[in-house]
Amino acid sequence: MNICMVIWRFFPCSEGGAERQCLKLVTNFSEQGHSCVVLTSRLNKGLAVDEVMPKGYRIQRLGRFAWIEEAFRQLFRTIRSKIFSSEKGQVNDAMEFWLVFPFVWLSRLSFMFALKSFLTKN
Repeated sequence: MNICMVIWRFFPCSEGGAERQCLKLVTNFSEQGHSCVVLTSRLNKGLAVDEVMPKGYRIQRLGRFAWIEEAFRQLFRTIRSKIFSSEKGQVNDAMEFWLVFPFVWLSRLSFMFALKSFLTKN
């Protein structure tokens, strides 16, 4: 059976409950002989776009601009730590949210268009 899992973040970029559950599922399905593909965003330009893991499942990282969100968030946090004092944490968090917001949508749209393209081709 061919199994496709779609998740925004996946290892090694993030380790939350959804990511752990997805990893358990694809590992178990692969061990049972199923063909598994994890479609996820490319949040780090250093990661391979298409990667076959030792346990037998494949990770396909999509989205030409998905990495922009994390890059801009890190840049903003670096600048924020040098300019603003830590006393105004809530203001800084709100500022980060609104300044990063357009990049979040750009990265999400990039992923969704790449996902649509990938699914129509395969």
